[in-house]
Amino acid sequence: MAFVNLPLLFGTLLVGVPIVLHLVMRPQPKPYLFPAIRFIQQRQELNRRSLRLRHWLLLLLRCLVIALAALALARPSVSSQLFGNWAMIIVLALLLILIGTLLLIGTMTRSGAVLLGGLGLLGAAVLAALLALLWTTLRHQDASLVGDRQAPVAAVMVFDSSPRMQYRQENQTRLERAQAMADQVVRELPPDSKVAVLDSRAIAPVFALDLASARKTIERVKITGAPRPLDRLLLTALQLLDPSDLQRKEIYVYSDLTAAAWDLERARVRELLAAARDVAVYVIDVGVEQPQNLALGSVELSSETVPLHSPLTVRTTVSCVGTGGKVGVELLIEDLDPTLPIVRDGTVVLPTARVHARQEVELSDDETGSVEFTVSGLTAGTRHAEVRLAREDALAIDNRRHVTVLVRDPWLVLIVAPRDVDSAALVEAIAPYERRVEHRAVFQPLVSTPDELTNHSLGDFAAVVLLDPAPMPAGSWEQLATYVRDGGQLALFLGHQAGDGTSFNEAAAQSVLPGKLGRPYRTPGRDVYLAPHSYDHPVLRPFRPIASSVPWGDFPVFRHWSVRDLAPQSAVILRYSNQQPALIEHSVGAGTVVTMTTPVTELDRPRGRAAWNELAGPNDWPRFILVNQILRYLVEHDAGHFNFETGQNVVLANRADRDPARYLLFAPGGETQPVQARDDRVTISTTDAPGIYRLKGERDGPVTRGFSVNVPEHASRLERTTAVQLDNSLGAGRYQLARNQDEIVRVQGRQREGREFFPFLVALVAVGVVLEQLLSNRFYREPDTGKPS
Repeated sequence: MAFVNLPLLFGTLLVGVPIVLHLVMRPQPKPYLFPAIRFIQQRQELNRRSLRLRHWLLLLLRCLVIALAALALARPSVSSQLFGNWAMIIVLALLLILIGTLLLIGTMTRSGAVLLGGLGLLGAAVLAALLALLWTTLRHQDASLVGDRQAPVAAVMVFDSSPRMQYRQENQTRLERAQAMADQVVRELPPDSKVAVLDSRAIAPVFALDLASARKTIERVKITGAPRPLDRLLLTALQLLDPSDLQRKEIYVYSDLTAAAWDLERARVRELLAAARDVAVYVIDVGVEQPQNLALGSVELSSETVPLHSPLTVRTTVSCVGTGGKVGVELLIEDLDPTLPIVRDGTVVLPTARVHARQEVELSDDETGSVEFTVSGLTAGTRHAEVRLAREDALAIDNRRHVTVLVRDPWLVLIVAPRDVDSAALVEAIAPYERRVEHRAVFQPLVSTPDELTNHSLGDFAAVVLLDPAPMPAGSWEQLATYVRDGGQLALFLGHQAGDGTSFNEAAAQSVLPGKLGRPYRTPGRDVYLAPHSYDHPVLRPFRPIASSVPWGDFPVFRHWSVRDLAPQSAVILRYSNQQPALIEHSVGAGTVVTMTTPVTELDRPRGRAAWNELAGPNDWPRFILVNQILRYLVEHDAGHFNFETGQNVVLANRADRDPARYLLFAPGGETQPVQARDDRVTISTTDAPGIYRLKGERDGPVTRGFSVNVPEHASRLERTTAVQLDNSLGAGRYQLARNQDEIVRVQGRQREGREFFPFLVALVAVGVVLEQLLSNRFYREPDTGKPS
């Protein structure tokens, strides 16, 4: 407990005044001569005792009134968290005084032993409860949190600078509002205070040299697309305050109180805050109770690498928070200009973006819709596009999504098949004749025999396919292994040509295969077929929307190879209905091998032997999709990715024989920095801002590359957290909540000076004065003799 006016507490010494007056002004006995009548003498003794008791009661009441008045003027205050404890202590103390008074009266009036004994036991119980509660309260008392309001403070200003804080209301973003409130708090801090500023960016915090420096740091707080979680910020703030030698320590958390921001590691944060009882925590709510927002979701592309003359499909969602209506969505595509970007007169000049298509979506309140654009005729090169809302709203960060794709020539694929294997069926599956004639095919297949394999430079091919391979010499396997280790992509479709499988278990073949081949499984019936247990892998993802309608059972598998002792780098993508592996992915060096344990071009009635399966039967669209996805997965593996989320490390392949060794990186905000390629790759780690990142280099002319970065979809979720969730995150009663500057001042005073007992003490003084007046008037009034005065 602390006192605002501690010297006035010595006013309790004035309780001696009534005692002195009582002793000095006590009436002296006057001698009177009466007959020696016993009755009168007994009555006199009884009156004397009654008068003495009345005097003592008045004396006690007057002393109590003066003590309470002095205590009220001293303005005692306690920590808000312990106010209830101290209030109960006062109630118990008053109850103990009352019981003591009753005991005194009973003793002087010689009341019964039972009554006195009961009062004594009750007083002992109240005294024990009072001492226990007093001990518990004093042990948890935080003297650093109450007392002098002008004592210096070690304060940490914690800002949630996530993208949601760009929400604009009354022409002010939530971050700008937080900065203005924090600036006012720093202005009003006591002299010699120390302030550190923390925001969601990954910047090491330190205490500012002075309050003016702290205010400048607050002005420099910026939104980041890759925010650190609030729990880490709180833990960092506690670590900053721990070594401080200032007695008073405070943390101010400025947040919009969205549920996503306060999804903390609750146990850890609550535990540390509970241990740091000397740290006051203020949560400043700068959010909006009923937000209104339109948001674009994550963009889905048909492919990040688009073959020349092939269409590109762009899909996304449009969600509405609050009131719905008609929403326009536009697709913009940048012109391809290899000379741009360029810095001209200190300004970065970018290619022109033109509206390619526009759609309108009608949304009800709190509804989500979808849009889809199809783009054809893109020229070769790295192409950038943008999906945006036709009108801006309160939160601009989710009104646009950036897209980057690589448009290139069709992927060159080498198909290696024995002469008696129908390779035309695979060629038609991955590059239909009509598409080849119209130059719209995704793949450009080249068919070869195993004997001709050594005549090819495999590095020229995006992928190599072994179609029902027969035993090959070790040199051929070693050539394939070198190709894959260097980043090549290989697909194997095993069939009857493998013989008994012995040669495939030799060391040369095992450098490529995912495991050892066992005996082929044979099933005379039609109850074995491809049976995906999950559609999460990219090869199977196109089947996900129609998973319930894919007729896998109509395409039985009668024979397939068994694979045992799978390599550690292997994973089963697809199984048969008998749970044996059907499609296995295997990483070899920088490349990937996908192995299927049954052929995909098997005729339904092969000459001289039984068919292995009916995958290539009538209406075989599942096989068509599966084969295309296997090849697309392999070649896109090699092509890389060009669309990322904020905060991710970006790695782009960079071949020394065809790509520049140095680039100039143009970030979305206009900043530039040099980038050096190392180990056949370009690595960029500074992707905190959403937008298009452009790389420009020189190799026999300008070379432009790039990628897009978007904030995650959950970054614009505006659902508000509840009081229960906040209590679960920080601990009930462990923080003070404020929504404006006046509330900040109020909770600061409550936390620093504690809650005062002044109103309650004044009320007790008033009650005491009234009782003293009533008792004194009753005790000292003249007896009514019935005669006129």
